[in-house]
Amino acid sequence: MTGRCVPRIVVALLLVALFPAAAKAEWRSLRSEHFQLIGDAPARQLRDVALRFEQFRDIVTRLNLAETRQETDSPLTIFVFRDRGSFEPFMPRANGRTVEAAGMFVEGPDTVYIAVRLDGGEASFRSVFHEYTHLLLRRAFPDAPLWLHEGLAEYYSTLRITGERSALIGFPVAAHHKLLQQRAMPLTQMFAATDRSPEYTGETAARLLLYAQAWALVHHAFQSKPSRGTEILELAKKLAAGGAVEENVQALYGIPVAELERRVLGYIRNGSYTAVAISFQDELVNRVTADSAPISVPEADGWLGDLLAQMGRDDEARPRIENALARDPRLAQAHEALAMLLLRKDLKAEATAHLKEAQALGRNVDDVLRRTRSTTAPPAGFRQAASTAPAGPPPPPGARPSLRITLADEQRAFGRLEALECKGDQVEFVVRTPDGAVRAGGRFVEISVTNYRQGSLGNMLCGPQPTPLPTLLTWKQVGDARLAIAVEFVPDGFVP
Repeated sequence: MTGRCVPRIVVALLLVALFPAAAKAEWRSLRSEHFQLIGDAPARQLRDVALRFEQFRDIVTRLNLAETRQETDSPLTIFVFRDRGSFEPFMPRANGRTVEAAGMFVEGPDTVYIAVRLDGGEASFRSVFHEYTHLLLRRAFPDAPLWLHEGLAEYYSTLRITGERSALIGFPVAAHHKLLQQRAMPLTQMFAATDRSPEYTGETAARLLLYAQAWALVHHAFQSKPSRGTEILELAKKLAAGGAVEENVQALYGIPVAELERRVLGYIRNGSYTAVAISFQDELVNRVTADSAPISVPEADGWLGDLLAQMGRDDEARPRIENALARDPRLAQAHEALAMLLLRKDLKAEATAHLKEAQALGRNVDDVLRRTRSTTAPPAGFRQAASTAPAGPPPPPGARPSLRITLADEQRAFGRLEALECKGDQVEFVVRTPDGAVRAGGRFVEISVTNYRQGSLGNMLCGPQPTPLPTLLTWKQVGDARLAIAVEFVPDGFVP
């Protein structure tokens, strides 16, 4: 046997040992209207999970989020694991130990994933429906306060379909009911809590009490007589805009905060509440017509590797994805996943190679690079979006930063940002170059913004810039217009 063959055989055997999860069962993929499912469950169960998520989304958006919801072009990906053994390699970890989980919701640097373990029963779905509600609410009400987020998420997490036009909502959460029998959190304290407050970030007991109190307020609003559903949503908007608690509770509920607190606790402690039946004029989603299809072990590993990457477990993710591509180089999703992982590590040359492969396989690389961009439009000007630059201090003045990859159909101009012209969610960057002004714009949420300067850019208001900063503007020509792709603020002394 020659020396050239031995390493290949050994590596293959090692890879089989390292990545057994996808090889133990047939993996399948199913695409419903709003979800992409990847799972090692039987086809029937995969379709049942897709239908359950479609129905949950249908009901929640009809009840409260339909008027303002924002859809995305890409379906939300759900991993469906048949049992604990299948899910265990991907369970969250803390202090080097696996955290037992019935399901999980992963908000990674590039995308959002949901994982469901089928042998967890209702506990699996309640936990992920809680988190999915957060996602739906953020799209409909980006500034929703913490208490509304947690209250609605807990309230909707128990939803059950009962017919073609009906469902039950508001099942009692026993843990919340028991806790509120013993103690309570003042509503003024709950209304003031944010995701940085000690009530949320501190000890578990305080956070559980916050969840219970928020759930109680929402449950009372939607299911007490008379219903206060309209009032609680309006209250959330008023408080999110900086309104005073006492003043707005009095105006909307007609009672002081202390009285509202007394009524909510009485409602819960009396224990007379239960789930209520709701009916809809139109039929709910009642079927998923798409069929699932088997996918190869390498394709499954490409997806599972990206799940690990979004969880921050790059040391496991990278070899799994590379192994998948070694077995099947034509996996566009795996090329994308590996490119994004490499970009986060500032390995731009390697990332570029995989982006080119993905592009050759028919993927829109602009959409891939747009994954890490800001999803919140500036309310009063232009806010710096999250940087895709590597962690650590910016380079010193004059040093060359690691710039964004420029694709073949893109052009770049270097100069100083002269003005920022805003209209609704549209912005246009005006960069003064030695050859004159270059203008390019588009929707703010679709433009990548990176700051390589020392410190934060802060809040850049629309209009002429009092301090024109050195800027690299990347755009591409779309008809007669220049579509802004990326804006990079570079250090003083930068030479392109």
